[in-house]
Amino acid sequence: MTMGVCLYLAIVAVGSCTLSASALSVLPESAVNTIDRGGIAVIPNFLSPSEVSRLRSDASNLYDDGNFIVDALAGYGAKAGAKDKASFESSKDRAVLPAYIPSQKKIGPFASNLGDVDGRRGLATTITALRSDLAKALDRPGLDTPDGGDNHEMSFTRFGPGAQLARHVDEHHEEVKGRTGWSRPTRRSISWLIYLNGEDWDANSDGGQLRTYERKFPSACSVGSRDGDLQLGWLTPTPNDPKERPVFLDGRRGGISGKCALYIDSNDGGRKVYLTKEFDSDPYL
Repeated sequence: MTMGVCLYLAIVAVGSCTLSASALSVLPESAVNTIDRGGIAVIPNFLSPSEVSRLRSDASNLYDDGNFIVDALAGYGAKAGAKDKASFESSKDRAVLPAYIPSQKKIGPFASNLGDVDGRRGLATTITALRSDLAKALDRPGLDTPDGGDNHEMSFTRFGPGAQLARHVDEHHEEVKGRTGWSRPTRRSISWLIYLNGEDWDANSDGGQLRTYERKFPSACSVGSRDGDLQLGWLTPTPNDPKERPVFLDGRRGGISGKCALYIDSNDGGRKVYLTKEFDSDPYL
């Protein structure tokens, strides 16, 4: 079961500010600085060995009791399911135990009274502290909301032998979501993974490694968002401008359909430098 003792934080949309280390409860300031410049923060031993062991045991028992949901989103499910539905083996795909099920708008089994409730509540408390740290350090107040089912996507996730998720985008700008755009006051801004690997975990034989796609150099400025505009990509460095520059989407240019334009920060950070002319929003971007 791939379920380490490390924390992986991936940026989708963040702002920035500076805090002293004493203002953060569970997150090192170095991790905040890494995220703010577009990097992936990895924190070894984020949970104690005893916490990892307890959560692993709970996850294993809940899986054996049939409480996990197979989503067929992993690499195994995509290949086997597309060729022959009868040959699909759920034990080899990705299975999840969610805290909230959006499609049914109800609390999921992770937040239920099944299994080691106190162990999962302890994890939820740690994650609440993490969310609070990120909200303060990255100036994203929407992260620091009362702990509720639909405020996050906390879950146990189990990958069967050979299963993997391909490279993908976790979140899109509201302007390119069609009718569902701007339907909620917040969107996903931080992705995190806690690996619950045993102390005898061997990456070569057990698998479960995390592959990330970081920029070659830290960003020239804060990444994620700018005054409510979501970052969509990067401007490729050139010999004349070797800096890594995040590109933002201005989706408030007016017009019935919502005119958009792409821009980067000026060198002094005081103004927007537009890269494109205005264009109509398109959910297929």
